[in-house]
Amino acid sequence: IQNFITDEVGVINEKEIALFNKTLKTLYERDGEDVRFIFISDDICWDSEEDFLLTNNIGDPQRHNGMVFILNIKDNQVRVFAWKGLYLKYTDIFKHQYVENIIKPHLTNRKYKQIIETWIYDHNGSSILDNFQEIDRTKWNLLAILFPFIFIPFLAYTLFDILKQIGYTVSL
Repeated sequence: IQNFITDEVGVINEKEIALFNKTLKTLYERDGEDVRFIFISDDICWDSEEDFLLTNNIGDPQRHNGMVFILNIKDNQVRVFAWKGLYLKYTDIFKHQYVENIIKPHLTNRKYKQIIETWIYDHNGSSILDNFQEIDRTKWNLLAILFPFIFIPFLAYTLFDILKQIGYTVSL
């Protein structure tokens, strides 16, 4: 694999592939992560992820910085291979969420270009990993805001109920 984008089935035009390759090369030079996308119509069989990455020169074997998304457009299946140097940043949970929530909907709807665009570009210019972390922080911030409004009435109701049960008269 010579480029960051390999399209064996012709789902992305050559001009877009050239632009994506240039952009992914720039990201590689900036971040040091060799991320590739391969579009195929038949499954690829390899003994191991490491064997596939080595055979196709994805990432630096010394730095373990390569990752590849293999997208089977015929079966709408995605395989993600990553060197162990990226395991902490792109965990199995992250890869699973990314494949299920981002890649598979685009793959099913035949929006192949958007798969790559989503990886490269984000709405606020941050990396896709930052986007997932921002979503997670937003959930916790909302919970922190709503916590007093949910917890205090629950605590008051429980306290009044206990007082009633032991014979105290409670009136507001």
